[in-house]
Amino acid sequence: MATLNLKPTHKPVKLYYQSLKKFIQLGAVNEGAVKVAFADLLTACCQQFNWTLVQENSISSTKKKRIQVDGLLVRDDTLKHGIWEAKDTEDDLAKEVKKKFAKGYPKDNIIFQSPERVIIWQGGKQVYDGEITKPEALVESLKLFFEYRPPQIENWEKAATEFGERVHNLGEKLVELIQSQRKTNKRFIAAFDGFSNICRLSINPNISDAAVEEMLIQHLLTERIFRQIFDNPDFTRRNIIAVEIEKVINALTSKSFSRNHFL
Repeated sequence: MATLNLKPTHKPVKLYYQSLKKFIQLGAVNEGAVKVAFADLLTACCQQFNWTLVQENSISSTKKKRIQVDGLLVRDDTLKHGIWEAKDTEDDLAKEVKKKFAKGYPKDNIIFQSPERVIIWQGGKQVYDGEITKPEALVESLKLFFEYRPPQIENWEKAATEFGERVHNLGEKLVELIQSQRKTNKRFIAAFDGFSNICRLSINPNISDAAVEEMLIQHLLTERIFRQIFDNPDFTRRNIIAVEIEKVINALTSKSFSRNHFL
């Protein structure tokens, strides 16, 4: 799981408190002024994950109505990570939280913040309520907010990591198998050479055998995804290159009981 690399001594934390101090000196203590400092801090944290803080964003509430949030954290895969709501020191933060939830604000991962206090709800439960006048407490609350993963996202990330590792291992084994078959399987040798010539004529006259092998491997590993997960059984019949690759794959798997058995 990705972790937030943030310490009380880091520059974004120091800048946050410096900005708050400057706003107070200038008499700018309303929500619109002081939330700028926290927005800068959130943005600095987002950069570690390639996420984006979208301020003043409209989203759908749990009551199917549009609501305006101070900040929406969006992941690089367009999934929503969390919501930020800012208040000033004069607001009763606990009461403001109740008001927001009464309007249908989601409770999956939301941080309510004032210059002196933070309340965090995750998975429908309040998980944090504390003062952030000290850098250590501020960092603790931000790590909790940024490192949270709802079960469905955590399971997806775990599956994606495991899938990536398996694909890498399968790819290496397929390279060894293809190179072996190019020496012993006459039908595959003929099909591979024929497909290589097609590639050199239609794609690149200088394409290497290694690049052709890579095309075959990618096709082997993705064809079932298109066919099963995306319910597209016609993929290999409608794509011209895929049709030619299929001929080579059929030759490669001809000595197996079936393609599934081969894979």
